[in-house]
Amino acid sequence: MKQSAKDLAFDKERVKYRRKIRALEQEIKEKNQELLNLREINLQYQESIRSQEEWINRLLEYMDCSKEDIQKMIPSQKDLREIAELFTSVQKLFSSFGSWTI
Repeated sequence: MKQSAKDLAFDKERVKYRRKIRALEQEIKEKNQELLNLREINLQYQESIRSQEEWINRLLEYMDCSKEDIQKMIPSQKDLREIAELFTSVQKLFSSFGSWTI
């Protein structure tokens, strides 16, 4: 049985849209898999953060300091580190000149 031109055109359009639907369904599957992977990574990061927060709280308990006390100490520790780095760079500068004899 021979199809009319209208039926052929309809079938052609249907095939075109079915391909597009299959491609989009495949894209949805890939995106869903990507979402699952990202959720897993997110859960791992959340667990890591929780674990680190527990360690921080334990260390604060051992030190008998509050979180605010530690936050006040941090800038002074940074200053000490910067001074130590400055001394190290000056020492390297002098050592690059070698030993001086008078």
